[in-house]
Amino acid sequence: MKLKKTYQLKQIGEEFVVMNNQATSVDFTQIITLNQSAAWLWQQLEPMESFDKTTIVQLLLDEYEVDETVAQADADTFIQHLIEHHFID
Repeated sequence: MKLKKTYQLKQIGEEFVVMNNQATSVDFTQIITLNQSAAWLWQQLEPMESFDKTTIVQLLLDEYEVDETVAQADADTFIQHLIEHHFID
């Protein structure tokens, strides 16, 4: 998997949003907000040419004090959201 380059994470005030950076106008129905952890994960994954669930789990384990079961579940949820919003190739 890899994040599509057409989407970009932006911080607006205290909020993190993902927007299509190639859109000619802003469609507010297409802006997705991320919580701080999801935004952090996006920032880690963005420069990577590819990643998988194992990569995400390891990032979570290295950054947060969670056990592997929680990291696995969180990685599954994050990947599902990426798929639902068509953020990955």
